[in-house]
Amino acid sequence: MRAPRPPNSKTMYSTGMGNVTNDFEGETENVILLDYQLIYYGCPVNDFLYFIYSCTDRNFRSQHLEHIKDLYHNTLSRFLQYFNIDVEDVYPRKEFERVLDYKKDFPMILALYLYPILFVPESVAPDVGENDVSAIDYDIDPRGRERFLEIAEEFWS
Repeated sequence: MRAPRPPNSKTMYSTGMGNVTNDFEGETENVILLDYQLIYYGCPVNDFLYFIYSCTDRNFRSQHLEHIKDLYHNTLSRFLQYFNIDVEDVYPRKEFERVLDYKKDFPMILALYLYPILFVPESVAPDVGENDVSAIDYDIDPRGRERFLEIAEEFWS
């Protein structure tokens, strides 16, 4: 079963890669994608929402979401210019915003699917290499519950 796409929406190759970590001190200047095993042909807004809702909390989103949307679309525009493609011809900002609004339920689905894994306390993290994943009980960290409630409140507000 395929998830419904917004009417007339664009699709492109997406990386499925949303978690970018910064394990060193200082500002991140460049990010280079190294792993393409999750690449798929689909809606680019899914990647954007995956990144935003797996890596940020409501406080961060309320302060920076508009800037991050601008950054995302401006970066896409600059990248496409390398190929003499105008972003307004293939994925205009108005379409990006329309699809973001259409897919506002996606973070809820994402949270239900990923938060039990993303927010399992390290002290009780199951060894998925040694155990059958379907038989593992996850004890979600309170941060995961809080993040899920934040998304639910954003969705219904």
